[in-house]
Amino acid sequence: MKSAYRIYGLIVVLIWVLSNSGCQAAPVATPTALPTATATAAPAPTATTEPTSATAYAHEQVIRFDSEPLDFRAEGAVLGGQRDRYELQVVPGEMLDVWLMSLEGNAVLSILGPDGPPLPGTEEGRDVTRWTVILPAGGAHSIVVGSTRGNASYTLSVHAAIPTYQPLSLQDCQTLQADLTRAFGMRFTLIDTPFTDPITGASGMACTLEANGTGADFGALPEVMTKVRSVLAGWQENPLYAADSPTASMTAFTRDRALLVAMASWEPRADTDCPTDQPISACPLTPEQQLFSVRLQGVQY
Repeated sequence: MKSAYRIYGLIVVLIWVLSNSGCQAAPVATPTALPTATATAAPAPTATTEPTSATAYAHEQVIRFDSEPLDFRAEGAVLGGQRDRYELQVVPGEMLDVWLMSLEGNAVLSILGPDGPPLPGTEEGRDVTRWTVILPAGGAHSIVVGSTRGNASYTLSVHAAIPTYQPLSLQDCQTLQADLTRAFGMRFTLIDTPFTDPITGASGMACTLEANGTGADFGALPEVMTKVRSVLAGWQENPLYAADSPTASMTAFTRDRALLVAMASWEPRADTDCPTDQPISACPLTPEQQLFSVRLQGVQY
């Protein structure tokens, strides 16, 4: 019985000691929830307007709307890589004379036809500064001015009108007569004759230079045209007039407001027997059996 009381007393003492010793149960750490990462939507990019591409031409101007004669002059400047465009309406058979001058000597031109591509001889890279042509087609044509290097200031002169053909001056015709006679070793006759432009159909009078002989005198057609080109080295050949066949060759040259059409042709001598159902190239002819004619017609407008 005493043992039970002693145990009971010990329990009471232990409870009293614990309650007065300042000991407290250690606080239990309560896990704190980590903040939830909130996905923030990135701001939508602001739409930016793409820069518009540079126009094809730095300056554009219509200089003629109708078919009245045109004498136009303008001064301008292009930066390296830029081009200016001048547009005009023309009628078939009209003469277009364009002259471009620049202080730096680096301004060049190209002439675009109604279908877009440059006229033969005025393509980019030809470095054209003067061009005179009888236009076979009407419609809108453009004169494009650019620079071969760096910036270029320029003066552009344009003349357009239906040409009235007159013979070349007598002095020019006589000079050509002497040069052709010397180049071919044969005398060329000189006379004024009616003239019809083979491209445009425009007509008038021409100074006509002509020589006749055989293949033994002139050689083959390519040789004849090579000699003609050597005589006319100071003229500008116009490929619009170029035409070739086994028996004929034609081309034309321009200088200032002058046009010179050159043609060489041959035919078999009357006593030859060439088959009519075969091409002329199949007929075995000697040079003496080829009757040649070399003719140049010069006009100014």
